[in-house]
Amino acid sequence: MLTVDTVLNVLSILVISLGSLYLIIITCYIAVKAHQKSIVSGEEALIGMEATVLTVHHDQITVRLLGEIWQAQAAVAVRPHQRVKIIKSNGLLLTIQPIEVR
Repeated sequence: MLTVDTVLNVLSILVISLGSLYLIIITCYIAVKAHQKSIVSGEEALIGMEATVLTVHHDQITVRLLGEIWQAQAAVAVRPHQRVKIIKSNGLLLTIQPIEVR
């Protein structure tokens, strides 16, 4: 025969087990979401961003990106105030290409 104490013990174990399972599922969900986010820092984060050309003196180009001034290089001619896209980052030197105007 079941006593009240036995039923309470079984219910307590069930509640604790379900709570633990819930915490494990939430933790796994958060971990999976964190791994799916794009890179937000480092050189890789700069690729694909847009910048504005500030100056062009022969082969020395400066651009403004995220409020900072960077040195850049380009395979094609660019002009001041032109919008460009970052295609490569090598330390403090960015490789850029003009953005097509449609």
